[in-house]
Amino acid sequence: QQYLEITLNKQKYILSHCPFEQWPGMEEGVVHLHGHTHGCIDSSDMNVLYKRFDVGMDSNNMKPVLLDDIEKEMLTRQNYKRH
Repeated sequence: QQYLEITLNKQKYILSHCPFEQWPGMEEGVVHLHGHTHGCIDSSDMNVLYKRFDVGMDSNNMKPVLLDDIEKEMLTRQNYKRH
């Protein structure tokens, strides 16, 4: 399997090394956490509008990302809607 599914604080997450353009539950608010990109796609629509987040240290001032910070950030984003 290419990813891990977990639930923390009643929120479902998909964890993977690489970012996905589509992931299970993305239309229902499942959050996708990934690394791999070294900050190169942080401004893409998927990482700004929707519930995908690069947790790599080089994308986050060389610091680990706290779950509280991820949860707060995800409150500002919308569920993906297919057009």
